[in-house]
Amino acid sequence: EKLLHALDSAETAADSSSADLSVIPWKGLANLPSTNSITFVESSFRDAPSLKGSIVAEPHPLTDGLNWQSLLARTTLSLDTLPTDKVLLWQDKRPLILLRQSATARHLLLNFDPALSNADKLPAFIVLLHRFAESIRSEKIAPVSENLETNQPIDIATAPDIPLTITATDPAGEPIPPSSIPNLQSSIPRPGFLTIRQGEQTLLTAAVHFGDPREADFSACAPVPLEQTAHTASIERHTRPDPLWRLWLLILLAALLVSWKYSSRARLITDH
Repeated sequence: EKLLHALDSAETAADSSSADLSVIPWKGLANLPSTNSITFVESSFRDAPSLKGSIVAEPHPLTDGLNWQSLLARTTLSLDTLPTDKVLLWQDKRPLILLRQSATARHLLLNFDPALSNADKLPAFIVLLHRFAESIRSEKIAPVSENLETNQPIDIATAPDIPLTITATDPAGEPIPPSSIPNLQSSIPRPGFLTIRQGEQTLLTAAVHFGDPREADFSACAPVPLEQTAHTASIERHTRPDPLWRLWLLILLAALLVSWKYSSRARLITDH
């Protein structure tokens, strides 16, 4: 329930066959569903001993940058693994989290009972579930509404062999010339509105804004040979002389004269 409430625009489905993602328990008998799922072991042994051993995460986009060292899980039944399963997390020799890919679905397998662990308090666990759910969402061909920045990369799922229709307008609603409309790889280079259709289906409806200072746009950067004259000109351009330097010079000269006067008077008194 926490996971479903945390996912944007997620809705529960009455029939699991129509769901994009199922969250189901495994008790040792039921097979995995034919649709995408997050499957976890459910155990009735509340006093089972804790798993021991070092926790090691395999390099994978779902686990990159996540820290699992504080995970505490208890001994449960172990899921039957396949040679094609990708293990994402180990504790000693026990695979804790696996990724299984079939012809029609992808399954994230939790080889422990989250209810008998502190997984729901670990940021790594929550981020992993969100990443997996987002990977399922990103492959679904469905309408998407976005707020984009200019030249921001676009990543939406499309059906093969069907041409795309890309249209854009400026903030006043005037059409942007086709020569200024990029391909599917990025949004338009100036603020406005962007729509991408495939056949009769609208895949993307977006408002595009310019979110960065103009000085932060490095899209036109190129190597330039630095010459001594250019370096000197840059220093002069960014250097501003002190407008009061003459006053400081006069004050310094006056201080030297006063100092010389009193030091000369002291020597005359001493000589007398």
